[in-house]
Amino acid sequence: MVAIDTPLTRTLTFTRTIKAPAEQVYSAFTDRDWIRDWLCDDAHLRVQVGGHLLLIWNPDQHVTGVYTALEANERVAFTWKSPDDAAESLVEVVLEAQDNSTALTLTHSGDSVTDAHEREWEKKLHILTAMLETGADIRITERVIIGIYPGAFDAEVAQRLGVPVEEGTRVTGLVPGLAAEQAGLQPDDVVVAMDGTAVTAQMPMNQIVADRKPGDTVEVAFYRGSEKQKVALALSGYPVPAVPETFAALGDHYQTAYGELDSEIKTIFAEVTEAQAGQSPAEGEWSANQVLAHLILSERWLQHWLGGLMQGPEVAGFTGNTPARIAGVTTTYPTSAALLAELRRAHAETVALLRAVPAEYAARKNNLWWMAFEMHGFVFHTRQHIQQINEALAAARA
Repeated sequence: MVAIDTPLTRTLTFTRTIKAPAEQVYSAFTDRDWIRDWLCDDAHLRVQVGGHLLLIWNPDQHVTGVYTALEANERVAFTWKSPDDAAESLVEVVLEAQDNSTALTLTHSGDSVTDAHEREWEKKLHILTAMLETGADIRITERVIIGIYPGAFDAEVAQRLGVPVEEGTRVTGLVPGLAAEQAGLQPDDVVVAMDGTAVTAQMPMNQIVADRKPGDTVEVAFYRGSEKQKVALALSGYPVPAVPETFAALGDHYQTAYGELDSEIKTIFAEVTEAQAGQSPAEGEWSANQVLAHLILSERWLQHWLGGLMQGPEVAGFTGNTPARIAGVTTTYPTSAALLAELRRAHAETVALLRAVPAEYAARKNNLWWMAFEMHGFVFHTRQHIQQINEALAAARA
């Protein structure tokens, strides 16, 4: 990166050689789905000279602009202005196709360009390069995970636990094998600081360690009852599955994984009556059958999301927890046997869909990476709900 300053304008220049075709690098600045995968959380684009550009970051940041130049696979330029910028600036991207790679030069110039823009472009271009070269999203692969399931904590909970503070994060559970469990933290411990920074609602644990890397060590201060303790905690990396070379191979893997899940769930319901399967443990909690309905809806959403990945735009807005949708499934499939059969069918459909994905969609490497990551998460999600089914049935039998 080179910064050139004049009395009126500051220009930042970034260069990268990316091992990907120029067509893909160009798409990363002109396609809504691609740009969301590295630059922002959401986007609205009208890709023509004079067309608008709106980039959105959660929860409340955004940039607006207008495309000023578009030369397919060679050059993109657009204006840039956030609410914090005093004036509009200009971003220009020049691409040069090379053997099996693309030389990228990005400049950002204007009166309002600051060091913050420099830091953000460095981060974002690092994400873009990894996305196009390997498919991996380094916002996940380089993310640290503490391994704590946080719970509500207020003055009433503090009094019940005998903790002499009213701000912090209460540990409700621990992810097996990860940093917090290895450091000796226990349920109902209350974490109050990490490396000297107080844990509050405004400064949660994940924000304190956001810039850390897997393997970094932080000092954690916590209360166990009235006793304050400190422990060194080595941060774990986010668990990321191995990615196969094709969607067909991904389908083969999950045919086995789904078969194991289906067999396990079928065994759980073997001696269960319909009355037990339909009984909610408490008001507002799901019965075992309602959990099955949720799993069916989750699988349908997964299939819809994969369709969006291929056709575009990608699908957002999961609705598998909506009471009306749960009721729709349990009314259509009113018995445990019917629900189990529909869940098996949904699993089989997902596997068939994976095997049918055209090869060209794997050419965009992060399509395959993200699908492998989502599938891994869905198996974990199902296993969490298997525990919920067991708990609902135990309550019904009691």
